Amino acid sequence: MCARAAGQTAPAGYLAALRDVRWLVPDLAAVNAPLEVAAQLLLLGDAGHCIYTIQIGAAGQTLAEGRITIAPQPQNGVYT
Repeated sequence: MCARAAGQTAPAGYLAALRDVRWLVPDLAAVNAPLEVAAQLLLLGDAGHCIYTIQIGAAGQTLAEGRITIAPQPQNGVYT
């Protein structure tokens, strides 16, 4: 998100962790509206590690929320 705001492309990364996730509907497949995902950067750490709080909704209803950690892909097999 920060890269896009700066007119750049973010490097590829991995979903490294989910924390405090709450599912507020029993089955996302039953949702018949486009999903809306909102994310807010909580922490930009060393070497591109990021933590976001996220909220997933549809048609004005919150479906899930939590925190995600994104870790950068290793460069030439080495994590920085």
